[in-house]
Amino acid sequence: MSMTRCPILYLDVDGVLQFVKGNRWMPRSDAGEFLDWAVRHFTCRWLTSWQRPNETLPRELGIRVPPGIEEVCWRKAEPFPPFKASAISDDEDWLWLEDEPSEFDLKDLRRRKKQDCLIRVNPLVPTVLLTGVQEELQERLRHRRTSIATRRLQDSQATGES
Repeated sequence: MSMTRCPILYLDVDGVLQFVKGNRWMPRSDAGEFLDWAVRHFTCRWLTSWQRPNETLPRELGIRVPPGIEEVCWRKAEPFPPFKASAISDDEDWLWLEDEPSEFDLKDLRRRKKQDCLIRVNPLVPTVLLTGVQEELQERLRHRRTSIATRRLQDSQATGES
């Protein structure tokens, strides 16, 4: 796993950039602002059932999407039934924002010992900031930078002792 590149952030739409109000999905008022922040700190990829989210989110939801978010095609013939976690490679450093992972996703993450890479988002609050997601991602980034700095220090000490 590469620890020097920007980590990957997989993004769902419903439940992450939208919230449930009554029995309807509504765009979160700060979704565009959150995406701007996310692309500055992560390599962002869509992991959603939405088709062409870079085009459809601005048109259908009014959410501004910054350039550079890649769409992941996760609906493949294998495994069956298709599930999102199967599209994520453990060769990369990643986190995943999702409100309702399927049982298949959860089982796959447990098998891979990657449950801690999933950040579940409460689909009932009206803003991304109120979900605590951005704070959680900032904490994960701080922890990651500290781990990298510690590893580099240990490597340089080991090299100096040789």
